Amino acid sequence: MHANGSPVKAEPAEEASVMQDFDIFMAEMESDTAFFSRKRKHSQTSVLDAELDTELEKAVNLEMKIELLDNNTHFPAGDPLSVPSSSASPRTSPFESIEQSETSVSTEGNGENIEKITELKNESHAQPNIETVAVLKRSMASSSRLIGTFTALKSTYLKLCKEFNYLLGKFNENERIKIELIHENNELRRLLWETIKEKELDRKQYKAELAAKGKC
Repeated sequence: MHANGSPVKAEPAEEASVMQDFDIFMAEMESDTAFFSRKRKHSQTSVLDAELDTELEKAVNLEMKIELLDNNTHFPAGDPLSVPSSSASPRTSPFESIEQSETSVSTEGNGENIEKITELKNESHAQPNIETVAVLKRSMASSSRLIGTFTALKSTYLKLCKEFNYLLGKFNENERIKIELIHENNELRRLLWETIKEKELDRKQYKAELAAKGKC
């Protein structure tokens, strides 16, 4: 900053270098956008595409903010702000004290800009990779579908178990009735056999009585 308080402008060569770096960055972002656009054609859901576009746009805006803050905090090599305050003369005029106060204010502003740059860079590093986010979302969707299929199979299995228990109860009841019928059949056969034996004894007794009367 000069003595009149106006900010120091960057040299043309440095501005050209910054613009060249920015153009390279924008070209890389455009190539990445084209790459993700080609991949988006093979995506299965439009919701996932929208989320990927949003993440990509956030990344682009974040990089542009970092680039702008870097440009705002750039100083030439001969900037008087880079000179430590300890090297100044102990006797300063009022104009020099005003310049020093302005320098301290500018330094505080630059420190805030540097802190913002650090926070934005940390935020950019903290953001996950878009490819990783897409893979995780696909994995979560596959897991959800698998859980839904498992739940449907479990419900069907429980219904089949209930039906099997019902049929098993019917089968056991039929077996019980069958055993009761077998017992009744055996009882009838026993009664029939006893009746036949009684009739046979009666017939023999009747013949014996007839034979005794004939002898008489």
